[in-house]
Amino acid sequence: MRTIPATCLATLLSLGSAALAADLVEAHPWVSFEGLATSPLTFETKIPAESAFADGPNGTRALAVRIADLARDEKACAAHLELPPLDARRNALRLWVRGSANTKRLEIVVRTSAGNFATDLPLTPEWRQVTLSPQNTTPWFSEGATRLDVSQATQLRFCIGLWQGHSAGPHEFGIGPVEAIYSPLFAAGPPPEERDAKGAPVPLQPFTVELLDMNRGQWEFIEPLGGRLALPGPVVGYAFPTGDPTNLRIAYLCCDPEFPDDPAHGTLKVVSAAATEGDAQCFRIDEPYLSCGVALRPETPGLLRCELRDIALGPATTGDRYVAALYLLVGGKLHAAWLAPDSQAVLQVRLLTNRVGNVFVGDEPCRISLVGMNPQAERTRTFALRAMDYLTRQTVWRDRLTCHLSASSATTHEFTIPLKRFGIFEVAAESEDGLTATLRICRIPRPRNVNPEQSSVGINLFQQQVW
Repeated sequence: MRTIPATCLATLLSLGSAALAADLVEAHPWVSFEGLATSPLTFETKIPAESAFADGPNGTRALAVRIADLARDEKACAAHLELPPLDARRNALRLWVRGSANTKRLEIVVRTSAGNFATDLPLTPEWRQVTLSPQNTTPWFSEGATRLDVSQATQLRFCIGLWQGHSAGPHEFGIGPVEAIYSPLFAAGPPPEERDAKGAPVPLQPFTVELLDMNRGQWEFIEPLGGRLALPGPVVGYAFPTGDPTNLRIAYLCCDPEFPDDPAHGTLKVVSAAATEGDAQCFRIDEPYLSCGVALRPETPGLLRCELRDIALGPATTGDRYVAALYLLVGGKLHAAWLAPDSQAVLQVRLLTNRVGNVFVGDEPCRISLVGMNPQAERTRTFALRAMDYLTRQTVWRDRLTCHLSASSATTHEFTIPLKRFGIFEVAAESEDGLTATLRICRIPRPRNVNPEQSSVGINLFQQQVW
């Protein structure tokens, strides 16, 4: 048994909950199409197109833009919407958009008095609300402009074109109501402090890998080949701090892909709060390979709640560093972060391995770690363990494991599955009171040495998985 004392930051991905705590967002209606007699959209291209009012999300009024043939004239269609002036306490905007069967991407440019800032978004036939912030927009034909200031915005420009991979058409996309918002999670924070990472605790699985795996199927492909990914969130979690929870910082370990999960070749970055709203301390992580906002607040005595928002990953093809671990820094001591599957349960359980992709090779033992995250008094749980063939769902192994879970900490118990066959398996642990955790593992033969002069390899680059 191994106990991780003091602090455990249990972060979980809860896509069904509210996108952000309401008290961390000030929303200001900015553009509405109610009561208008004519469309306020102005076309900038010569290609034949039209805009008309249509049914929008949640019973609102929206605009539908239709282009019969995108292969004509400029091979693109662009139009802009005038924005009324704003007060200064706004740092992002939200709007509703939708596409159609043929229209799968939309470029949006925020024109401001200081410069223009753009993003390119995937579209679906259903309405969805997207957020444009300084963190997910980049300068667009604007020398000297570095950061979007929503309070200086004057227009929104919308564009689709053949350069996005679209066919000739016909095309249609929708624009719904626009809100200007203020959130401390978009506030520009102080630059991170870089420290020597030697001795930093390394988790069983890299943080970025866990973040991707636990939300498989939920990530948005910002680029067609998957070079950049986005997850609106929120990411909700819990921490069990010792020391003064009002004087804390977050830290993250940046590792070199050539030396994976090796702190000696990595950098530890420490981030102070960018803003405080009520009892919430808000932070920013802004790296090219990971960007998000983080809010920390006390939930109950000894329990801290964490919310992550607007997560962006990439670009993956640059071979840049990656975030291998996320920590909470309290009293000068690092405490490793954990991802957890259930935001409602008081006690949470994970199954983890320290193998890349949870792959075991040859005769090495299949060791699994059961991690119990317990915010309350110490307790004991007995888990029924089971391994099933992933394809046939046939049970190939059973056992029971009794775990002592220490108070206000994460406790790890290891067990070994005596698998004699190769294949893909699903491992499950279930307690008598319904607490469950699952993990997919793979067992493969040990690779054979081959003569390179008598072997060949082929790669289909267009099918290669980037992440």
